[in-house]
Amino acid sequence: MDINYKLQKINISSIPNNKHLEVSTQEQDIDRCVKTIRNYGLLTSIVVGKITEENEVVLSGQCEINAMREMKIKETDAIVINCTNNSEASKISLLISSLHQQPSAVTEGLLIINLIESKNFDLCK
Repeated sequence: MDINYKLQKINISSIPNNKHLEVSTQEQDIDRCVKTIRNYGLLTSIVVGKITEENEVVLSGQCEINAMREMKIKETDAIVINCTNNSEASKISLLISSLHQQPSAVTEGLLIINLIESKNFDLCK
């Protein structure tokens, strides 16, 4: 998997939510992100997967994106990664998520489902 990325401005309203990341984003997390952004600015990078010109998805930073939407922020810098398809974007998102913390049961379950659906799962490896 070749990962090409660049830092660029993104229009927050044009990036759809990542349904997998939304599962673990609570209102209290968004409130915490709003307070952090107000006090210190954006401390972690937003990562967006670009599948096509019209198809992008949040790979990391869903809570921060939701907080910025609440704060009426229109655009921000993000790391944009070119993805070949939705499956690759999902894998990258789950990998980034697992790097941030110990995987939760939800993250582990989503990773297993994604591996099985993509048929890249081999018990012998």
